[in-house]
Amino acid sequence: MVSMIKRILLTSIIICFYQVLIIAQQTVDVKNLKSDFAKSERRVQFREKLIAGINNTLSNNFYPENSSNWIQAFDNASLYLIKNDTVHSAIKTVLMNTNTAGTKLTISALKAVHSLFINDFTEEIEAILNQTGIKEIFALAVHHGLKNGLHQPQYYNDLLINKFIDWENDSMLKMLRYDLSGELKPGFNEDKLRALFSHQFQENKTIIYSIFREDRTIPGLTIIKKPDGKFVKDTDGNIFNIPQLALSVTNLPGYMRTGNTPTGIFSIVGYYITPTEEIGPTPIILTRIPFEKTPDIFFHKQNKNKIWTIDDYKNLLPDEFQDEKMFYESYYAGKYGRGLIIMHGSVDDPHFYKDQSYYPLTPSKGCITSIELWSDKNGDCIESDQAELASAFFSTGQLKGFLIVFEIDDKTDPVTIDEILPYLELD
Repeated sequence: MVSMIKRILLTSIIICFYQVLIIAQQTVDVKNLKSDFAKSERRVQFREKLIAGINNTLSNNFYPENSSNWIQAFDNASLYLIKNDTVHSAIKTVLMNTNTAGTKLTISALKAVHSLFINDFTEEIEAILNQTGIKEIFALAVHHGLKNGLHQPQYYNDLLINKFIDWENDSMLKMLRYDLSGELKPGFNEDKLRALFSHQFQENKTIIYSIFREDRTIPGLTIIKKPDGKFVKDTDGNIFNIPQLALSVTNLPGYMRTGNTPTGIFSIVGYYITPTEEIGPTPIILTRIPFEKTPDIFFHKQNKNKIWTIDDYKNLLPDEFQDEKMFYESYYAGKYGRGLIIMHGSVDDPHFYKDQSYYPLTPSKGCITSIELWSDKNGDCIESDQAELASAFFSTGQLKGFLIVFEIDDKTDPVTIDEILPYLELD
């Protein structure tokens, strides 16, 4: 029996060794990427069916029993930026009848406001803000008011404390208070940035850094550090980097469900290829946030606790960042129930986003997305930053590690590698 166990263990070690060798040499060839979903006829068919479905659903009278259909219609309209009178009228109906609509549909309608009509419905949402005792509805109303400059942050802070005496025990309300006080804003200096980029996080792991502005409609930048501490370079010898977007269609904070990608630490647990046509066939980098998986998985079997503790998460951070509230957003977002946040490409029809400042990047429901361009004639991939990202990731030879997402400042230009290079330790 002992001999058999040894043989099994030896075989497993050999398999793992060769898998690492294969991965280290693996690149994703754009020429091999193809998607029927990108073809013109499929896109037109999808677009027409989508818009017809939204309009047909929301044109019907609302009844509690068909709320799930309305929720799906609002979600689809939000994701693909379908703004029309039918959607606007349906949102108004829900916001004026929240008791009948119920919590889930009201939340869906409020998120649609954030995605499509952020400057509308101030009267209705102010009334909801004062009346509601539902935490998520309250937070959505607060952010609507902030974006429209209706009140100062202190007004909402006082309202929160008076409405929810247990706010300290609620991860979303706790982060909302940090947000209202300005504690989630970037507070970097040169030394702190160098410390962040040189930090190991965990021995012999791949580290991906995704760096953004406070305004998530502005493209950010992603670079990769190998387990040996050196940064991945391209074929020209330059530091590998690609533009990315960490924008949710709602443009809500990351600590809220379907908000932007949370800042903080994500665990990288591998990669996969999704059957979801809208995302496409390019390998996805699979990440998980705290509470989404057990500590054993998140920390790659290098922690002793079987339950989540804030100290285990905190101890991953450099000393200089252990009191920075921004770096705890992913922790509290996971505690609040967020998950399924990955790094992926897109086969979505660019028609939906062509007028947006971030085009050809596409928003999501909170993931980090890369540029992909596809032929609408034959479905061939023309260009894929996601393929480059996956290839760079595979080149590290280590599929386990951490993704570090953070906002660097409030500038209004896309993040560039030239402004990051001074803080990297280069050979």
